[in-house]
Amino acid sequence: MSRKKKSLPYGYQDIEQDDVEAVARALSSEFLTTGPLVERFENALTKLTKAKFAVSCSSGTSALHLACMALGIKKGDWVIVPSVTFLASANAVRYCNADVLFCDVDQETGVITPEILNKAILKARKERLKITAVIVVHLTGRPVDLKAIKNIAVNNGLKLIADSCHALGGTYDGLPIGNCKYEHLSTFSFHPVKTITTGEGGAVTTNNKKLASAMKLMRSHNMIKTKSDNKIWHYTMYDLGYNFRLSDIQCALGLNQLKKLPQFKKKRAQLVEFYNLKLNKFHPKIITPKLPNFSGKEDVSWHLYSILIDFKAIKIPKNTFIKKLRREKINTQVHYIPVHTQPYYKRLYGKIPLPGSKTYYERTISLPLFTKMNEEDVDYVVSNIGKLIT
Repeated sequence: MSRKKKSLPYGYQDIEQDDVEAVARALSSEFLTTGPLVERFENALTKLTKAKFAVSCSSGTSALHLACMALGIKKGDWVIVPSVTFLASANAVRYCNADVLFCDVDQETGVITPEILNKAILKARKERLKITAVIVVHLTGRPVDLKAIKNIAVNNGLKLIADSCHALGGTYDGLPIGNCKYEHLSTFSFHPVKTITTGEGGAVTTNNKKLASAMKLMRSHNMIKTKSDNKIWHYTMYDLGYNFRLSDIQCALGLNQLKKLPQFKKKRAQLVEFYNLKLNKFHPKIITPKLPNFSGKEDVSWHLYSILIDFKAIKIPKNTFIKKLRREKINTQVHYIPVHTQPYYKRLYGKIPLPGSKTYYERTISLPLFTKMNEEDVDYVVSNIGKLIT
């Protein structure tokens, strides 16, 4: 097969025979759901993240929803959310009937900074909004400055959620992402394009037993078994809950994938290094992602390889650029359309000027990054980009 006939998606799962066998064993077991593999998977996540508790759930979206509910976010509350993120980071707030205060991001990295958070809080005070929480996003896998952001949150009485859906396996300040030293809760996604997958799935980590217990109830209809000698079938629901459970079948896949997380992370890091080495020659037309350096103890688990391109300088519209790569079987993506520009949120809050988000969105593009790629694939992508910009 010639190289050009091999299609490269922007992301792809890594499923091998041992994963298939793990799932087959679960299918042949006594429990397909609410069984022992769920607890084993959660225990494996706590071991990885060093958090005290992990609550598995059906998706990264449901993880964010559970986190917001556990913190008691409700109607009348406002939550600060960076606009450059997936829809779910903001939607989870709306599921709780609360409001979203969209904030800007750094135009080079796409993430919230302490300075940007302070500006958002100042704006909220001027508008007399009841800000109760902030959601930060480790976009592409690069951690935000959690320590500095926590200090701001504490000084302003805000609860802190880290959307870590891109960042499983990374570290901040020498600690695993999701250890919750700085945030109340951290959320993860196990969608197929993430570093590990359960097919669909998610999890929330925390060091707060009360929050963990509440989320375990909420993910399963908020139903408590209240059986007695004369009513052995009895159960009670005091509050509204959801069916956000992750099955034993999915946890079997997740457990097996977690064993391979170190090699997945290493391979992705190698591919990022190859990309950077080959694309840096096009600077400043192309800006490659840099490693964060807050404490000197940061380590990125790359979910996405997102670069910035000066489309005006290369005189090719972004859409045309993407189409031309697609003709060569190179499938890219844009992460993300700023959420505040979506029609639903424009109806709620009107037009919001966020220049950093606008600039980042106009320039960003995510190139193929998945573990089955090799250096030849990177060369092919870079070669075709070079033809377009030189």
